[in-house]
Amino acid sequence: MTTSKLSCLPVSYFSKIISGDMSILSWLQEASDLGFDGADLSIHFLKKRGVKRLNEIKEAYATTGLKLALFNTYPQLLHPDTEVRKSEIEQLMKDIQIAGYLGAENVRLVSGQWFPGVTKEEGIQRTLAGLEAVMETAEQCNVVLVFENHSKPAGWTYPDFSFNPEIFLEIYENLKTIGIKILFDTANPIAFGVDPLPLMKQVIDRVTCIHIADTSEKGKLVPSVIGKGLVPFNELFAYLEEINYSGWLSIEEASATGQMGVAAAYHYVRGRLNVGKSQFKD
Repeated sequence: MTTSKLSCLPVSYFSKIISGDMSILSWLQEASDLGFDGADLSIHFLKKRGVKRLNEIKEAYATTGLKLALFNTYPQLLHPDTEVRKSEIEQLMKDIQIAGYLGAENVRLVSGQWFPGVTKEEGIQRTLAGLEAVMETAEQCNVVLVFENHSKPAGWTYPDFSFNPEIFLEIYENLKTIGIKILFDTANPIAFGVDPLPLMKQVIDRVTCIHIADTSEKGKLVPSVIGKGLVPFNELFAYLEEINYSGWLSIEEASATGQMGVAAAYHYVRGRLNVGKSQFKD
């Protein structure tokens, strides 16, 4: 795992960045100063999506020398209303185009909320149909689409359809024929009530990025400082070392402890990689 690259999605900073109290450049500068190889973005950060704004973000990445490892989107592919689902797919295509323009390597996809009345069969069909619909756009934009075993972010009423590991695995099997890769989240299995390592082993052949996340409760997502919760990182990192995993490790820092939490997460994970940032520079 010595060639893995380290990035971060600053969930703890979401409200500040979305409100404008913290600029994307400030976030990137902090990530660069700590020693990250990349810094991730959420589509929620981009209230303004014109060319001028996107060029400012591109310049910020160029200035700091960081990679945009993972661009995070939140489509609602299961919505009961057919027209809403169509609109969500159209918006996802636009989000993928933005990610490509910014030079993102990966774009995170999810099923979206499991709305009441939607059956498991309908959920799988709608998820796969939505993902297939955006594949051509991703190819044109030269980005890799990665599907996550997602849970339930703030602002959602219902958990993600793929939060259940059995459903996630069923979708994973179908994605093999579509060409979409996997973003594996380390905390969400425990938040559902299962051990993450066996689940990771079942999908690792298609994993190109890992969300390093932690939770302090089993059966519920309660984000903690990375390494202070219940996720068995020693076992997970030992396995990744064993298989010589070389994809991105993206810290999903959601402990609500600000700069301290981001720095603690960086040092905790970097200490397990035994490499320096300079090895990943172009």
